[in-house]
Amino acid sequence: MGGGAVTPDRGAVAESVTDLLVALTREVPDFPEPGVLFRDLTPVLADDRGFAAVTSALAAIVEGADLIAGVDARGFLLGGAVAHRLGVGVLAVRKGGKLPPPVHSRTYSLEYGTATLEIPAGAIE
Repeated sequence: MGGGAVTPDRGAVAESVTDLLVALTREVPDFPEPGVLFRDLTPVLADDRGFAAVTSALAAIVEGADLIAGVDARGFLLGGAVAHRLGVGVLAVRKGGKLPPPVHSRTYSLEYGTATLEIPAGAIE
């Protein structure tokens, strides 16, 4: 009898991670403004199974990356955990105005306005 490792079906793994995320994510209607449905990931991050499932799934998606970007602020937690799993560094992508110059920045639209993200100039080679 062969002693090879059993590789789980990627679709089944994705489905189970999705089910766990749906079960743990808290939906908050009309936050931060009326008409917006906020999906609070705090319960996912606080649950050992949820946190492990999310970071494992994300690491599988970006396997082979040289650097992981984590977007302020929940992304710092997830990006750091994924980077650790992959043995690579993490780049903190900050909200506008949080980093000293020089920076590279991008402004984007939200359901309720605009926001800006920044990284230190020279952070990526």
